[in-house]
Amino acid sequence: MAVATKLSLYNGALQLLGERRLLTDTDDVSTRYDLDALYDTNAVDYCLEIVKPRYATLLTQLTGAPPAGDSGYDFEAPLPVDFVALFTEIDGTPAVYQDAREESPITRIIRQGTDLLSDFEFPYIRYLIAHSDPQLANMPSSFALVVSAYMARELAWKYDPDAEEMIQTKLEQRIEVSKAVEAGNQPQTRGFAPDVLTDTLRAIYNDCLQILGKDPIVSNTDDSVEKNRISIALDNGLVGSVLEDTSWNFGLQSDQLFYDPSIDPPWGYQYVQALPSDLHRMNGVYVDEMMRTPLRDYVQQVDQGTGNTLIYSSQQIIYVEYVSKAFLTDYANWPDFFKRLVAARMALDANIPGGNKEAAVAQYTQRRREAMSTNAINGVPKRLPPGSWSRSRIYYGNSNRDRP
Repeated sequence: MAVATKLSLYNGALQLLGERRLLTDTDDVSTRYDLDALYDTNAVDYCLEIVKPRYATLLTQLTGAPPAGDSGYDFEAPLPVDFVALFTEIDGTPAVYQDAREESPITRIIRQGTDLLSDFEFPYIRYLIAHSDPQLANMPSSFALVVSAYMARELAWKYDPDAEEMIQTKLEQRIEVSKAVEAGNQPQTRGFAPDVLTDTLRAIYNDCLQILGKDPIVSNTDDSVEKNRISIALDNGLVGSVLEDTSWNFGLQSDQLFYDPSIDPPWGYQYVQALPSDLHRMNGVYVDEMMRTPLRDYVQQVDQGTGNTLIYSSQQIIYVEYVSKAFLTDYANWPDFFKRLVAARMALDANIPGGNKEAAVAQYTQRRREAMSTNAINGVPKRLPPGSWSRSRIYYGNSNRDRP
């Protein structure tokens, strides 16, 4: 990459003016003195305000205090001494955030003199820092051309008035090009806090993307918009919702619960058992260890003091069958039909730009039907407990009653 220098900026301006190039930035000629004067009076800073190139930005945290007057804002924070202007994102949003990752924008702000007013005590801002000679080494070529054109336009009245309109047009063109280059260097949509996938989870993500007709993720550390949108859906309880959809046999486990003698209910049921802390979805409560006779007479409540879920009943020992919270993230032990169902649900819930939503709806409907069927086939059949219906069948099914 070509490194900008004062000499290259000066000669770029002189070329537009049709003037003789300088050999050094200390040549004893009038054009050099005029360019020096322009350079020293914030010519580059002016161009920074117009283009807002990312190379000249810095992220810093401000410290606010309650404003002296009634401003309508909660905090007033002094801006840095080298502040030129706030950086803006592609959509024009000022780069003021609640966090250092620049993920949560602060939209209610106002600049007042050398202070920034907002409702946050410690806002983060990305701002354009005042130009200094060391920054020339990082100046992009497209922005250097803008600076040269600006300097040429400012001196056109003296050296070539007839070329002023042409130089103005050239400056506008270069500004547009420089802004386009900067836009290409910024993400169209900001990523979120990075989460590292496992190979198993990445395969599920890619199944989701295939349903939507999108390109696959090639790395477990991918930070694309598509991957982040799926992660958001996952964080919003997607798997828990699918687990609660029905009694999935693969996720069931059982436990024997003894009553807690330290809990003495003042009335009602005599015994109390605390449900397992890892319980996600209850499948059944039974009175026998074979789990054939359901416990029908009980009350389930949450202890407001401990947060534990308690079972109040007349049984000293009960048996529970439930889906553990471990299955929410135990991707490797999910059966294939469940992985496919979760992927289809991801395609349905994740708001992925350009995704085929019709395909997502169709795949989710089909895969849910297939998953339910597979789950039923894989389930262990249970004997129905005796009831009025089953007893009546036994009674009336005896065609020889009242006969010898």
